[in-house]
Amino acid sequence: RRDPLAAERSAFWARDRSRELFIYSCIWGLAPWLFMPADNLPMTALMMLMILGLCTGGVPAVAPRWPAVLSFVVPMVAGLISALAWRGDAVHLFLAACSAVYLGATLHFARQQHRLLTDALLMRFEKEALADQLTRQMAVTQRVSEEKTRFFAAASHDLRQPLHAIALFGAVLEKDLQGRP
Repeated sequence: RRDPLAAERSAFWARDRSRELFIYSCIWGLAPWLFMPADNLPMTALMMLMILGLCTGGVPAVAPRWPAVLSFVVPMVAGLISALAWRGDAVHLFLAACSAVYLGATLHFARQQHRLLTDALLMRFEKEALADQLTRQMAVTQRVSEEKTRFFAAASHDLRQPLHAIALFGAVLEKDLQGRP
């Protein structure tokens, strides 16, 4: 029943959207390389907060498609992690490790959300299929009930007619036999 052309168009737009998210994320992943000063820890924290907050805020929007999650989250956070690790001092390495843990936790959360949404959609389609099946079964049951009603009406008529004829014949015989000794 599914239109193959619609499925093809849907897949095209999903890939296109994932590409757009990848480019967007790569641009944000370059921001720490371009704008994060090496000696200014508050600016580094602000840059981390912006990038990680952007990831956190965007994950629910892209969670329905797992490739979109990967395209959106990984390049952005990988850019941040690599820029922090490149600095090489203990504070920046610690922040890079924290960002890596954040990436793992975010991907885990996004995967759970993706599975939840996928399961919910599958259950919805199963319920719709069951509702359609129930509707068809109710139509069949209604049709069978109507046929049963017609059959019993016809059978009742066909059975009452000979009984009525026998009753009339019996009444005629009784009348004939009343005058005889």
